[in-house]
Amino acid sequence: ALDVYEELQRLRPFNVNRVDRLWQDNLARGRPNDWRCRAGARYFYVDEFGFVHYCSQYRHGTGTPLERYTREDIRREYVTRKACAPYCTINCAQQTALFDSWRSPQAGVPAPPPGASSARSGPVASGVAPPR
Repeated sequence: ALDVYEELQRLRPFNVNRVDRLWQDNLARGRPNDWRCRAGARYFYVDEFGFVHYCSQYRHGTGTPLERYTREDIRREYVTRKACAPYCTINCAQQTALFDSWRSPQAGVPAPPPGASSARSGPVASGVAPPR
């Protein structure tokens, strides 16, 4: 599989390839990346029930209703290390993070990986029935 990955990388134009290879090469070799994921701050995903999550691929995270998501939540998530970040495969998150690599280091214990908490969002957990 690594041979196929390397061949595909050789076929891509250099200008596209250069940025993505900063993190894709590590993942292809099973190695983590050390980067600052700003999910929950720079970007977040709102599901069909109105709950905020780090991103669409990991539908867990804050689980906070959008109408209650505040600037304080954004500030907290901006500096929170995410446990899912070292092996994240989300290209747009990795590319966006390049602009933050020199800003505000993240601190503390990484937030639990997606799905690690017992809290769930959606109609069953929130007590809100989905629209019919």
